[in-house]
Amino acid sequence: MNDKPQGSANQGGKYLRGILRPSAAVGRWLDHVDPGTHRRIKGLRLITAYGIAASLGTLQDIAHSVPSSVSLSYLAGSFALWASVSEGKTTRAESSRDLILLSFAAALGAGLFVFFSGPLQVAGHAGPELILVTGAFLVGYLKRFGVLGAGIGSQIYIGELLAYGARLTPDDLRAIGIAALIAALASVVPRMLSGPRNGPLLLRRSRRGRARSTGDARRNFSWDCRRRSARWSSSS
Repeated sequence: MNDKPQGSANQGGKYLRGILRPSAAVGRWLDHVDPGTHRRIKGLRLITAYGIAASLGTLQDIAHSVPSSVSLSYLAGSFALWASVSEGKTTRAESSRDLILLSFAAALGAGLFVFFSGPLQVAGHAGPELILVTGAFLVGYLKRFGVLGAGIGSQIYIGELLAYGARLTPDDLRAIGIAALIAALASVVPRMLSGPRNGPLLLRRSRRGRARSTGDARRNFSWDCRRRSARWSSSS
């Protein structure tokens, strides 16, 4: 009489274990590739920044002042997303400063394309594309100034690409400025709410490796001193 309930309970336990094993394996894999949840937290920040910027760009009180041909939510969301990708500081104050600079760097790139695309049309149909060469050059040149310099160079290039893809004109400069303000706000808010972090994973690993090598050297030195003292005592 009691065999069927026990059998159903065993089947339910096997079914539950079958569900939990893949999730546990995924959790172990995430802990292996992302110890400390640094990348996962930043991924959530990217999604949040893009969502806030895109939502603010669709508000009628903000979007009514820009031409209908320009997608303000697209520009603001893209500026905020790539600014959050390029940011790499460890404190809230430094991260907020870099996010604001990176957002306006993307707007600067879009503005450069808008200003110079008109005069470069005399070079032919592909003339406006020549301005993209400056962005590609800045991506490599500004790397000498560290993470922020590399991020600003990439943001200028991304801004030029966005302006080229959206076919922006001088009439859209107001939309570019508003998008930069929205992107700066949308990217800073998630960073302020995410809390401080311990720094990039590679830096933590290098420090951990240096500490481990220093500890090994100290232990080897102490063992060598003990062996020498024991040798001297035996010879005397």
